[in-house]
Amino acid sequence: IGFNFEGVDYVYNCLPFGLRTSAYAFAKLTAVTAEVLRRSGLVTALIVYLDDFGGSIGPVPDHPRMARIVATIESFGWALAPEKLCIGLGTRLKLLGFMLDTGSMTIGVPDSRRDKLRATAELVLANHGAVRVRTVCQLVGQILSLQLSLGLVCRLRSRYLLLAVRDAARAQNYNTVVPILGRALDELHLWAGSLTHLPEEPMYTHMRRADYVLECDASDHALGAIVVSAPQSSFVGACFHRRLRDDEAQWGSLLREMTGYRDAVLTLARRAHLRGTMVEVVGDAQSAGYVFANGGSQVVDERTGLLLILEALLDIFAVAEREGFEVRFRWVRRCFIQDADDLSKFVDPMDFSLAPDWLAYVRQHFGPWDVDRYASPSNATCSRFNALFDSVLVEGVNALTQDWRGSVSFVLPNFHEIDKILDIIERDDADAVLIVPEWPYQTWWRRLHSAAWARRVAAWEFVSGAALIPNTQDCFFGSHFTTRLLILRVRAVGSHAGTI
Repeated sequence: IGFNFEGVDYVYNCLPFGLRTSAYAFAKLTAVTAEVLRRSGLVTALIVYLDDFGGSIGPVPDHPRMARIVATIESFGWALAPEKLCIGLGTRLKLLGFMLDTGSMTIGVPDSRRDKLRATAELVLANHGAVRVRTVCQLVGQILSLQLSLGLVCRLRSRYLLLAVRDAARAQNYNTVVPILGRALDELHLWAGSLTHLPEEPMYTHMRRADYVLECDASDHALGAIVVSAPQSSFVGACFHRRLRDDEAQWGSLLREMTGYRDAVLTLARRAHLRGTMVEVVGDAQSAGYVFANGGSQVVDERTGLLLILEALLDIFAVAEREGFEVRFRWVRRCFIQDADDLSKFVDPMDFSLAPDWLAYVRQHFGPWDVDRYASPSNATCSRFNALFDSVLVEGVNALTQDWRGSVSFVLPNFHEIDKILDIIERDDADAVLIVPEWPYQTWWRRLHSAAWARRVAAWEFVSGAALIPNTQDCFFGSHFTTRLLILRVRAVGSHAGTI
């Protein structure tokens, strides 16, 4: 490698790393040598990166063949370093800073690189209250350089470290000090203490058929997912749905989509035995494909200071690791997940609740209760609840199919199902706090006032319809419910009872 200036030839005596074109020129020259070796048939496989050559001649030792390979390389003028030359037959080879193991077909990390990374992590940990930005950047660089061997965990578990030094790095203040706290400190503990326990990556990852396929979408007010493929037919068609909280509804589309994927995977993991399976999440957000492939995002939530997109992805991978299944993402156009899109836009006209002060009043005078039978994650009055659709925290779907025995149920129902609810209370001889509208012309109203029900009612009270508030703009009664409500404390037959 050299150049001519004013009739004089200049040749470098060492690699000219300061010259921007040096790597390009060097790679062009080694590529010629590599092409000759490949065409000669002397090698069955060959990898070349700058001055590193790694290859194979097959499973049988052939010393004359190896000698010809070495001679070919030297014929181009390359000087081979004896201490780095490995021409014996083996299944483990150090190449480009990694350990290639053709026995286990994995890419490992040499002990020297592990020790270096661990030492840097321990240095940062020892000074985590005030550590130099340059040292943290060195640590993150060492972590990311191992992604080929350790996989996506390198990106997943270094983003908060990057966040801790982001402002200083942008200002080029590498000699200033910053504290490493919170989630960044958790990442630091991982690399300082658990490096030896991280599994090595396979050389080849084969695309396996998905066992469960979840089609997911998120609208501006809700999340929806449908199981379209599963080993058990009973799971096919299962629907997951959750209305977004007010703060979630303000999020960007990608974060809403990732939250929906997380909810869908976590809900499926609660309902199905997923160990050893592949779960495929199908969505129409192309940016989500980038997030899955690159281990999250550096987008910071201004309110919490957290990387919420990363947090959603970490939750998905955490449950996959805990339950022993794999998960991947596949992008499709929206038209191919239309059912999930429609589900995410579903609005329940019977989505209403008691106003907070009225709920406290009912809890004090008619409670307590164990299970909220008509609820959702956004308006449940206790930790155990049933809902119209399955979701992460839902105990059971469809209150009418649940067993009400052995607990006290809070029932603020779909007003079209009150007759069926009375059937269930009689069938299970259930204890319940039941709230119904004063609709005297309904058959269930006369039933509540019958002698058969008089012995079940332990207490009752009429309250204003203003106690009821809508949870959506599409609630069937608009913004004000004008009919009085009847609150009943229903006990199993044989309990002390009164009459309405």
